Amino acid sequence: MEIKEAKRTYRIQEMATAVKSCHESGLTIKVWCARHEIKEHVYYYWLKKVRKAALELAVAENENQDEAIVRVELPKKKEKSERGIQIQYMSYILDIPAGAEPTDIISVLKAIKEIC
Repeated sequence: MEIKEAKRTYRIQEMATAVKSCHESGLTIKVWCARHEIKEHVYYYWLKKVRKAALELAVAENENQDEAIVRVELPKKKEKSERGIQIQYMSYILDIPAGAEPTDIISVLKAIKEIC
C-alpha cells in the first residue's frame, strides 16, 4: 500500500468513527456538530466520503466473488384432497364432500342441531 493510499484509508477511518459517534449519540446532526465544534458541512462531507468508500469496498468484494447458477428446488404444491370429512354423532353420520360450500355446511349443521 502506498503512503498516499494509507493516508486516505486512515482519514476515511477517522471520518467513519466520527459519523458513527454522531449516529450512536442519538443527537441531531446539528447538535452533535455544535458539541464537537465541527461545522455541519464538514460532517456531511465526511458522511459522503465514508459512504463512497463503503460502496467502493462492497463493489470490490462483489467483483472477487465467483458467480454460479444454483438450482433451487421449490416445494411441490399440495394437491387438494378429494376426500371430504365425515362427522358422526350418535346414530347420525354426515359426509361432507371436498369443495362443499361453507354456507351449505352451516345450514346442515343448524338443521341437525334442531333435530337433536
